[in-house]
Amino acid sequence: MVKELVNEPMEAIPSKTTFVYDARTGKVVHIHQFVGESCSDDDMERTALELAPGQLDRKHLSVIHDASIGKELSPDRHYRVDVKARRVVAETVERKFPNRRSVDDR
Repeated sequence: MVKELVNEPMEAIPSKTTFVYDARTGKVVHIHQFVGESCSDDDMERTALELAPGQLDRKHLSVIHDASIGKELSPDRHYRVDVKARRVVAETVERKFPNRRSVDDR
């Protein structure tokens, strides 16, 4: 007996999140999430840096990996890196359009 395939979206759960940031200020300029365990940290760092916006001064960019954030990324949060502690900090931001629903509210 052949089981019929159902056309349902599959949820990809990130195994690691990589933040590219300005090492002088801690400002996050790119966030990249990886699914699966096939990449080394070096490969993830290289990929995230390659995908960061091209107009940035790359000599000041640095990368930090954070597996704990994963699915917890939210459009209602602003992410920065505490440069001295070398850790990601998430801060709640006020919505510009409070009557609009975020993707998570649907």
